[in-house]
Amino acid sequence: MPTHKPIPIVDLLIDTLNPRLEDEPSSQRKAVQAVATLQKEKLATLAEDIVQHGVNPSDSPIVIPAPKQPGRYIVLEGNRRLSALRALENPDLIVGAVEEKLVRRFRKLNERYQKNAIVDIDCVVFEERTEADHWIELRHTGENEGAGIVRWGALESARFKQRRGEKVYYLQALDFLEERGDLSSEERQNVPVSSLERLLSNPDIRAKLGLEMKDRILYTQFDEDEVAKGLSYIVQDLATRRIRTGDIYNKEDRIKYINQIDEENLPDTSKPTGDLRPLAASSEDKETPPQAGSVRDSFQGVAYWKLTHRVSMKSTVN
Repeated sequence: MPTHKPIPIVDLLIDTLNPRLEDEPSSQRKAVQAVATLQKEKLATLAEDIVQHGVNPSDSPIVIPAPKQPGRYIVLEGNRRLSALRALENPDLIVGAVEEKLVRRFRKLNERYQKNAIVDIDCVVFEERTEADHWIELRHTGENEGAGIVRWGALESARFKQRRGEKVYYLQALDFLEERGDLSSEERQNVPVSSLERLLSNPDIRAKLGLEMKDRILYTQFDEDEVAKGLSYIVQDLATRRIRTGDIYNKEDRIKYINQIDEENLPDTSKPTGDLRPLAASSEDKETPPQAGSVRDSFQGVAYWKLTHRVSMKSTVN
């Protein structure tokens, strides 16, 4: 069974048999350079994330004891992280391996990194390379029918953002339709949210649908039955694949798509109700109004409670 323990970074060695590398480097310096040459901007982005957030605590490197080097360990899984740390400690290591602008980027990061340099890192220690093979393969070869890492799709990523407080406007549209009963949960699962985002990000399309957006929140000043017509139409088009991502990939294609929709399937924008109000409301705030001073364009703000209670938004939205 593997053990877990913190290991000083100076005692960690890049695996010269790393599958990412075409040839086996002859030294640790050349190993760092080889990883940097292969990863380029990705390695710098990883380094920036380490400087800002530290090393991912949920993803410990997998190591084995280094033969004939007591107290040192070969990193079987985590060589990009170790290479980024090495370059953060000493940017000169990657001189000649990457473009000069990338070296300069690491030198700037080095100034920040030295203020809170990482001394050790929690590792998973196996005794033999073969003991770790299964876990490394599982990590790098896809979902493996569920045994590996099952990555989030666009919808899961959007939900995560929304649940941590980010305003995901295209989910507001889906919430609106589902709460009205115009969209079933099964149909919702079939909506490619990246395509819906493309459509709703266009102000001309939003105008056609009777929508406005402020601070990534969708508002309307039209009767919700009217607004639901257009939104339902495009969402059903996307869910049933009558319209595909390739059909609306460019701005011109998106405008062409919205313009070909019959007027009967779009809201009558000649009759505004006179009050601008958020399209969707947080279900958490349907019973009790928030106190004065709440952030008005939050999902838990006064405006949302008033919408759910059919109160005019004239006094809360400029």
